[in-house]
Amino acid sequence: MSNSFTWDAHFSRVIESNLDNSHAYWVHKGTFASQDSPLSIPYDLNKGDDWVSAKVKFDLPLPSALKLMQRLQGKGPGLSAETTFSFYHPNLNIVDTRVGDFLHVIFVNASLPQSENQTISRWIKYSPKKAFNMPGREEKSTEISRTIFNEDHGVVQSQRPYAVPLDFSQESHVNSDVLSIEYRKILKRKQKS
Repeated sequence: MSNSFTWDAHFSRVIESNLDNSHAYWVHKGTFASQDSPLSIPYDLNKGDDWVSAKVKFDLPLPSALKLMQRLQGKGPGLSAETTFSFYHPNLNIVDTRVGDFLHVIFVNASLPQSENQTISRWIKYSPKKAFNMPGREEKSTEISRTIFNEDHGVVQSQRPYAVPLDFSQESHVNSDVLSIEYRKILKRKQKS
């Protein structure tokens, strides 16, 4: 499935938002994340001259029925996701998420600048497990993606300066910002060349 979303934000902020795993605990707490989960630090960092990727594991909030099903299957009460966040210069993000053995979703997003403060995201969502073939699943999945983009939009739109600063002293960073920092390093190298 594919779709698009228009952001009132600089494309570099949109890309960085797609690399930032730590905001999910606060911005998406009602959609797919929980503030009860510990903050995840990216690991298995890989990078090249014009790309970067890292993995993150995080606990998912479970409805009571799913907790019971997990327990009946002899599995622990929790459910976690492993996500690989990737960026490929100039404007491509890939978010590859696996939840246990039953869900695998790959989200590919191209951020296309329209002006200094407007970006169109063109995205494709794919599931190798074919879970989206059920009637109504594509519409529901598109709705969820739009909800996530809308949750991000207010935060990304409010960030100043509009473009991500390439001088690292202009903003504070924490350990979970490793992908954002690597992304900015790529931008800085490309700007010099």
